[in-house]
Amino acid sequence: MRFSNIVDTITKQFETTNQVIFLIEGAPGGGKSAAAAEVGKRLGFDRVVQFFPSLRSEVDFLGTPAPINDVTVWRPPQELVELSTGRNLLIVEELSDAPIPVQNVMCGMFHDRKVGSVKLSPDTYIIATANRSEHKSGANRLVTKLAGRVRRIAFTEDLGDWETWAFDNNVDTVLIQYLRFSGKLSEFDPAADACPTPRNWARVALIPTDMDADLYFEHVAGDVGEGAAAGYTAFRKIHDDLPDLSRVLTDPMGTEVPQKLDVAYATLGALVHYVKDIDTWNATLKYAERFTPDMAIMFVQDVTRKMPELMSTDSFIKFATDHQDVLF
Repeated sequence: MRFSNIVDTITKQFETTNQVIFLIEGAPGGGKSAAAAEVGKRLGFDRVVQFFPSLRSEVDFLGTPAPINDVTVWRPPQELVELSTGRNLLIVEELSDAPIPVQNVMCGMFHDRKVGSVKLSPDTYIIATANRSEHKSGANRLVTKLAGRVRRIAFTEDLGDWETWAFDNNVDTVLIQYLRFSGKLSEFDPAADACPTPRNWARVALIPTDMDADLYFEHVAGDVGEGAAAGYTAFRKIHDDLPDLSRVLTDPMGTEVPQKLDVAYATLGALVHYVKDIDTWNATLKYAERFTPDMAIMFVQDVTRKMPELMSTDSFIKFATDHQDVLF
């Protein structure tokens, strides 16, 4: 199930009950934790707590022993005490990495909403995340009694969902256009030191692009591996072949339209940054309409995602009417 569907359906379920505990399973770096966090944003909890059972022993759940009046009492972990009141979302990260004794403790947390002396608030909701053993990331098989207490959801990476996230977080459009062109958002390889994943590409977007070309390549390769780095850095060099985009604003019908597919993708991706107001919008739209219909639609979707107010303009309404079979 893709990111947006997971968020939508878990949110819908949580709007009716907190008795269902979800386990989102998928490859490392795909966006499982981000999906759980997005549910928290949508539902507006008093607090969202991330808990890593793989970093705990079974004794840790009881807390620290302290003598009081000749009796030993246990001071429980702070993050669990915080969940005893209010409306909360508990995100249990890397559940499958936890050893069996800790998994046994989690059974009580999931079923009875109680750990040691701490009873979770009746208004606490729980989402767990996990890798699978075939990902070779340290995951264990869930014990049967724990597996029976969760609803398992398989996470599938989706480029469209990642694009939405990327635009919302001001990721370089050159990277977005490259991933559209290559179609290779995720190629997880447990045997590789670095490989393309949604999380790793997000980290690539943080690399300063004004580095020396060789050094920039090394940084990209450190996140996604040499193969993906070679493809992406080569795509960035295509920008040297782009037409004069400033001319598009004054002569949208006379500016050259690239014939090479990779250059065309890069051109429209870079052109998104030139749209600042209705005048630049109208000019760039005229130019984009000279590309293939699917590329023009892609450009319009990117621009209106950044500036949704443009959807009320006459030029957008005409474009949307001409392409309503695809846009709607």
